Amino acid sequence: MGILQIGDRAPDFRARSTSGDIRFHDWLGDGWALMLAYPEMMTADCVEEFRAVEDLQEDFAAIGCKIIGCLSDCDRDFEVWTGRISKCLGRLPRFPVVHMADLDSSGLPVSDRCSQDASRTLIVVGPDKRVKLMVAYSMVTASMFGEILRLIESLEGADERRLAARNRGGFPVCGPINRQPEDRTQRNHC
Repeated sequence: MGILQIGDRAPDFRARSTSGDIRFHDWLGDGWALMLAYPEMMTADCVEEFRAVEDLQEDFAAIGCKIIGCLSDCDRDFEVWTGRISKCLGRLPRFPVVHMADLDSSGLPVSDRCSQDASRTLIVVGPDKRVKLMVAYSMVTASMFGEILRLIESLEGADERRLAARNRGGFPVCGPINRQPEDRTQRNHC
């Protein structure tokens, strides 16, 4: 399988996680998921991002979005690997974290953690098991998870009502999302 793209069916991987064995599609159910695909946990930025996501976990749950971490790390020993995560965070995260060493052919983006071009990727998967959003960013850039939460709300609204969601500031948006060419004449512009 090649690298995932928006619209692709997310891989139904089976893997060990910090919360037990997971089969991704079963774990996802008919909800949404935010996948944190990181090259490693041992950077201060990754630890802070995991903590930021945990702080917003109730907000994600309120919109029906589960969180799963996907870490690639050269350490293939699962127990050593989970111990390192626990040591970095001070405990294991409250959401499952998958050991990516077993998922090399899953199609999930995995950076070489030793590369200067290493990046983190956020992937949003919808209830139809398709990739709805991917955000890749440099290891020297932090993510704003409040904005990611808003994007997921917008994607959910687009999926359910074919309407873009208002942003968290309450500002109006441009109008309905038109997916079919014949709908373009009906477009409601700003």
